[in-house]
Amino acid sequence: MMRLAFIGGMAWALLAGSAYAQESYSKQYIQCSNHAYGQTSVLQKCVNKELKQQQKRLKKSYKSHYRASGAHQANIAQQHALWEQRLKQQCYRGMNGDVAKLQQSRCTLAQVIDQANYYQSKFIAR
Repeated sequence: MMRLAFIGGMAWALLAGSAYAQESYSKQYIQCSNHAYGQTSVLQKCVNKELKQQQKRLKKSYKSHYRASGAHQANIAQQHALWEQRLKQQCYRGMNGDVAKLQQSRCTLAQVIDQANYYQSKFIAR
């Protein structure tokens, strides 16, 4: 069941990401996840490592988009703050347990990738 959820999540992320020419999960993350064989602690390590890389990409793409937005910087900052609030609402529901924490991390990872891709598409489009 855990594998089906992962595959479904991967398919959703790939489809959602096809709107722009962008990045998705790294090859290392996919390999790590495929070799975890459903072990929650191993999967969590895979997600944490990928999340760290994707958060760096998000920060870089946000800064580029922010700098390029000129007179609209306040609006961009406000939109980013709203996105962060929405991320917390969607991904952190106060659940406990290892599987719940893994689901929260995967949710966060998918949202971070999507937002980084969004910022990159806005920056590239200029």
